[in-house]
Amino acid sequence: MRFFLILLKCITLGGLFLAAAGFFGRYSTYADLTAHFSIYYFLLFAFLTLIFILVKKWAWVVAAALGVVLSIIPPTLAYNPRSAAPQNAGPELTFLQFNVNYANPTPEKVLAWIESLITQEGPATSAPDIILLQELSPYMANALAPLLDNRNTAYPYKIVKPLPGAFGMALLSRHPLHDVQRASLSASIPEHTLATVTLPDSQKLRLYETHTLPPISPGYSSVRNSDLMQLADIISTDTEAHKVFLGDFNITPYSAWFRDTESRSGLKSAMRGLSVHALSNGTWPTVLPALFRIPIDHLLVSAKISVMKRDIGPALGSDHLPVLTVLRFPSLPG
Repeated sequence: MRFFLILLKCITLGGLFLAAAGFFGRYSTYADLTAHFSIYYFLLFAFLTLIFILVKKWAWVVAAALGVVLSIIPPTLAYNPRSAAPQNAGPELTFLQFNVNYANPTPEKVLAWIESLITQEGPATSAPDIILLQELSPYMANALAPLLDNRNTAYPYKIVKPLPGAFGMALLSRHPLHDVQRASLSASIPEHTLATVTLPDSQKLRLYETHTLPPISPGYSSVRNSDLMQLADIISTDTEAHKVFLGDFNITPYSAWFRDTESRSGLKSAMRGLSVHALSNGTWPTVLPALFRIPIDHLLVSAKISVMKRDIGPALGSDHLPVLTVLRFPSLPG
């Protein structure tokens, strides 16, 4: 029993260090990495608090409760509801975004599932208006050819850019795409996409897409952060009223860099307001149970766009899960 308590106390101290370190993510790659697992810390500290109460170790109850507070702050900041968008209802668009994994062993599952969405009918099962596929390698592009080539007349507007490795993409739209640009902010940053979508009522939507480098080293983390900050600054100067920024950001909303992306771009995450439901909205990695997956596939919106729904799709051979987000735009004035 004594050894067990010593172990729990050591875990408590280690957990406090990790939970606190996440608040200093702007200054250290390793500190930023600790922020991504705030939900894990919360569950751990809740368990430790209960154990210390049962064995009447009151000083350690206080320490574990402090851990609960520290670990719940980042999710609270991430999921605090955004200001209500105007209620004059205009068109609704459904976005499907999916990092398909460039070496997905079962691309036929991806194709079958997306085709099943496209053929669904009825207000509760509306087909995606815009589909973003990331990690589109030549292998995956070939496997998904019926969706990406001219046989797919449901999506007449397409940007299809397969690349070897993890940074190819495709953007499919039911609505006209124009002013399309694919560019990189530097030689070390993967290309991002900018396009303008004409909505059914002729309003314009500016769409930004990126897939950042994963934070597997200080160098990669720096490039990821630079990518997000530069794009956020570009978005902030865009005078278009309606803007969406989406993709695999390789960052959770618990990170200070994600909060900086929101504040500098003027956009807000579609996950805001999900409350407890957000805990089951993690997208990576698929091998873990829902509660332990982390959300790294994001969609951010400008102030006048309402987020009606955000759902996670099934496992389809990728290490990511697909995300379906329904957005409502305000109606035209007058």
